[in-house]
Amino acid sequence: MDKETVTLIAALIAASASVVTVLLNRWNATSIERMKWVQARDDEAKRNLGITVAEFAREIATGAQRAVWLLWIAENRPGSFSVTDLDSYDADMKAVFPKMFGALVMVAAYDKVAYEKLEYLANRLYEIDADVSMAGTKFRDSSLEGLEALRKQLKPALSFFNELSRHFAKVFDVSAPLAIR
Repeated sequence: MDKETVTLIAALIAASASVVTVLLNRWNATSIERMKWVQARDDEAKRNLGITVAEFAREIATGAQRAVWLLWIAENRPGSFSVTDLDSYDADMKAVFPKMFGALVMVAAYDKVAYEKLEYLANRLYEIDADVSMAGTKFRDSSLEGLEALRKQLKPALSFFNELSRHFAKVFDVSAPLAIR
């Protein structure tokens, strides 16, 4: 083999190595950018999930507190309890439930496990509201029977309200398989 052929082969090998190096560097840079993009997307989803869970928490706590307050008045100030209290409660709950439902749907979009844990709380508040509404209907017909029915609802509503923070702590439990860790 003559000197020119060896030089040409060496140049081809060097050029091939250079092309391969450029391609590997480009692939590596693209891979790193893709990983950064995926991480940024995951971070944004976690942030959004946290915000949405906080919105849900605010609405469910508002609804639970409103029920407890109404029932506390029926228990502790029965002489001042009126249909106006029931109407105010109904209006407040009509404002709470759509916001709570919307936040719960968004939680489901971000994390099914968190949704399943929070769905229990939503269903529990719906049950409490139904019980309060039935007792309120009794009050509209007979104030004595209605007050008694309302008083019976205070303990379960208060228990639910007091357990809310523990239930939310379970949603954010780092040992659970959630995306919000």
